[in-house]
Amino acid sequence: PWIVSEAVDYLHESLTKEMVGVEFGAGCSTTWFCERLKYLHTFECSQHWAVGTLNRVTNDPNINNKWCLHYSNCDWNKDSLGNRWFIKNGHHLRTKKEMDAMEDHFMGFSFNSKIDFCFVDGSIRYDTYVKSLELLSKNEGSILCIDNSEKPHRAKYIDELTPTKWKKLEFVNNDSNDVEAGSKTTIFRIVV
Repeated sequence: PWIVSEAVDYLHESLTKEMVGVEFGAGCSTTWFCERLKYLHTFECSQHWAVGTLNRVTNDPNINNKWCLHYSNCDWNKDSLGNRWFIKNGHHLRTKKEMDAMEDHFMGFSFNSKIDFCFVDGSIRYDTYVKSLELLSKNEGSILCIDNSEKPHRAKYIDELTPTKWKKLEFVNNDSNDVEAGSKTTIFRIVV
């Protein structure tokens, strides 16, 4: 995964083949998570990332039977106040009502099985963060990982919404390796 290397080390030690995961934002992490989990649901809003990941995973016989891609074309950012930005791919021509419907479709899912791990990256992160809290809140020991948590608007809602009793680990990249210097990955272990 393209996150802070110490966070990768932590996840390598913590994820197991008995865990079911949800990944918001496909990419380099998808195959890595598939190799370590029982099953992975990936939710993606970018056609570019969805198609690239679909090609990579479906061509790997070791993981393609334990992965599902959920796609909706709502590739923009959104904050806790509902403000949207970085709107591209012609979405600026859509009405607010149309964009709301696309987000509702993307977020309107449920699972019959327990979710043990959520990875938050990609588009509409506020909504996916809230959904992750809902999915993991009753699962003692489950793991929530948020990429790029150093962004002020993300840090604010992470601090406001996350239960204070959850164990919080923050990993900051102080080097100039592949991950942007100063980027932060936050991981929570859920305590019920």
